[in-house]
Amino acid sequence: MIVEEEFDTLRTFGSGSLAHATQNDPLNDADAGVVLDRRVYEDLGPDGEGPRAMVETVRGVLRTRLKEKYPKVSFFTGGHRAIRVNFMEPIQPGGDNFTADLIVAIRRYEGRLYIPDLDEDGWDPSDPEPHVELIVARNKKTDSRFARILRLAKHANAHNGKTIVSFNVAALGLEAVAEKVSLPEGLALFLRHAADSLNEGLTEDPAGVSGPIKMNVPRRKDAARKFKGLAELAEQALEFDADGQTAQAQRNWSKVLPVAVNPPKGEDLEAEIAAGARKGNGWVYRGAGGLSVSGKLREDIPSARSFGDKNQQTR
Repeated sequence: MIVEEEFDTLRTFGSGSLAHATQNDPLNDADAGVVLDRRVYEDLGPDGEGPRAMVETVRGVLRTRLKEKYPKVSFFTGGHRAIRVNFMEPIQPGGDNFTADLIVAIRRYEGRLYIPDLDEDGWDPSDPEPHVELIVARNKKTDSRFARILRLAKHANAHNGKTIVSFNVAALGLEAVAEKVSLPEGLALFLRHAADSLNEGLTEDPAGVSGPIKMNVPRRKDAARKFKGLAELAEQALEFDADGQTAQAQRNWSKVLPVAVNPPKGEDLEAEIAAGARKGNGWVYRGAGGLSVSGKLREDIPSARSFGDKNQQTR
């Protein structure tokens, strides 16, 4: 790593989805950190100099070195903590411009770290490395299901308003998915837990070091409502699938996971809804635009009334 060559460091570390093995495909970003040696940079710390000047120095060195190979590369501070490097080109087919976030940290005690708060030019306690250990351990316990569920959860969050940061998704996932479950069940568990948890308050750091995790939206309950809607769609999809109503299940999953799941064919969906209505299916009710599907039993419509069979209606 360039920073190790140019500065006195103790170690580097991976963080974020790539280190957790929860990244989506194609890979569009990566996160890493470098721990500076405070024996050399002894003025840095909560009781001394803030991080801004050092972060700017590191950014300047990265710019000089990387411009040689990537002339279009750009640099800025991202999320008030990291140096974000935008390479202005994808690294995988179909991907977006690849970005890398680098956190310049200093050692706290017993291996724990201080990371920058560039907005306030201060240092916040954190511990990114145990987060990786927690997720790797949970993934092993669930036979690799946990990482795959987190990928789905991050996709759902990213394509439905991105109300919370990826770290918040991982923290909520650790709370929600403790055992091996199927991917659809795990995603539904995550979404319901996210809705309930965010309705009650902000998510705590799973390592118990830093404070509650900040969100991407100013109103926490807006995020809770978003996840509640997604949870209801996912739970309905599980019930539809259990009843053999696969088109309606796919319709719901396509709303939870747009881009990843295609909507069903219109004729398949209409035929399935019509068949369910003939059976007096409790999932089917008459909405303003005709027959619709709801997570709650609105009205059990007998087949005759639904499809205008006058002979049946007069009985």
